[in-house]
Amino acid sequence: MADSELVLEYLKTILGTMAWPLAVVFLLMIYRIEIVKLSERLKRARLPGGTDLDFDAQQLAQKAANETPELSSQDESPQVSSLILERISSEPELGLAQLRIELERIVRAIYLLGAVKKNERRPMSIGRMTQRLESNGQLPSYITGYLNEVISLTNRAVHGETVSRDTAQDLGGLGVRLLEVLRKIYLEKISEPVQSFTITGADRDHLEESRYRVTTAVPSIDDPQINVRVLSQEGLDSLLDGYDEYSEFLVAIEPIDTNLPDVERK
Repeated sequence: MADSELVLEYLKTILGTMAWPLAVVFLLMIYRIEIVKLSERLKRARLPGGTDLDFDAQQLAQKAANETPELSSQDESPQVSSLILERISSEPELGLAQLRIELERIVRAIYLLGAVKKNERRPMSIGRMTQRLESNGQLPSYITGYLNEVISLTNRAVHGETVSRDTAQDLGGLGVRLLEVLRKIYLEKISEPVQSFTITGADRDHLEESRYRVTTAVPSIDDPQINVRVLSQEGLDSLLDGYDEYSEFLVAIEPIDTNLPDVERK
């Protein structure tokens, strides 16, 4: 006879049938540790309907919000990120698939900036690219950690695991914030100077008075055209402010009547 049955028989003999509620409480006290362990297993079990994916995604989103200020909520999202969030809201699996594509695209762009050797430019998985970027110090480990987790979860959703709409939105929110952090890293890297040197005070004063010949192209109109402007430093700053919103493409900026400091001499 099992231990539990012996206990029940003992209680029935001493307390009688009217004491059954007390017996149940007694048993619960004896086996409370096993019940707690069972509840923890159920909490993490993979159940029909994607509960496993939901649990993992919710935990990851909460961890990022609590531990990583850079990945906390943002008031506004750029256009691509907003479109991804809209798609996730209406079609969770398709939206997460689009998020995964955009994440791989920006990671590949960052990777190719530092890929000097020909064999480094061959196609490879996003996992290998993030591993190399982290080992080379081009991406911080916390970013690659969250990135790998988000990619893994989006892959599972894309390959058939059901994810609730709320969970998809939590995961999508974390994913687009990662996307924006990666874009910022990309823009910083692509604009890094290839050479820097110190100039004299006279050089600085001369440059402040310089004028520039600025050539731009406007190809996306019925009559494509080239525009040439002559601008002061102030005019150049004004032109370049918000330039990414224009349909013009910057072709060249050339100083006019300006002797630039001798780079080779420096």
